[in-house]
Amino acid sequence: IASSRGIKSTNFFLPSLIGSKSGLTPGIKSEGEPASGSLAAQQKLSSSVSSVMFPHIPIKPSLMHAFQRYQTLHNDILARRSPPRFFIYHAGGQLCNVLRGTLAAFTFALLTDRALLVTNDRSWFQSYYDVFERPGFELQYNAKDHMALTSSGSHAFLDMDTFKDWEAMLCSNLSHAFPQDVIKVHGGAKYFTPFLFRNPVYKGIMQDWF
Repeated sequence: IASSRGIKSTNFFLPSLIGSKSGLTPGIKSEGEPASGSLAAQQKLSSSVSSVMFPHIPIKPSLMHAFQRYQTLHNDILARRSPPRFFIYHAGGQLCNVLRGTLAAFTFALLTDRALLVTNDRSWFQSYYDVFERPGFELQYNAKDHMALTSSGSHAFLDMDTFKDWEAMLCSNLSHAFPQDVIKVHGGAKYFTPFLFRNPVYKGIMQDWF
């Protein structure tokens, strides 16, 4: 799977799968296609993505809508059309840890309306896109484009190693518990997605998506 072997791993971001695998682009109506907001369009997108990722498991329209909404928000934040709220994941560890860490970071960003950016300063790859396909929005942090956006405002580090932030992750509204403009977490085994599933604030949302 590593890029050094010339093989790129499967992309687990739905917007990229919609765009690159099924020939559909979220939010854009192709000639002869139903309007993107219609039930027919949602069902078509769900069917297209499901056939690529999980042939026997349909993707819920609610999850598709959440991904489409996130893509718009992410691009608006980077274009300074929305407040600069970020979740920055410093990828680290081997591929399995990067996968789990990215999934956890993206879920946090999705639930709290933040733009996710991934840095590779602690990892074994030069660019995130050496390993994964582009997801339809800019995920790779680069200083030239993003330093000014992410260096201002308030910052916080998510501490999942000393139990300091476990209670907040399990019990609190994350936007209230972490009101800072930029949240950062360092790589390694930072797979805290199960915390979000068990948080009563987000349990209903997660069940609706999955």
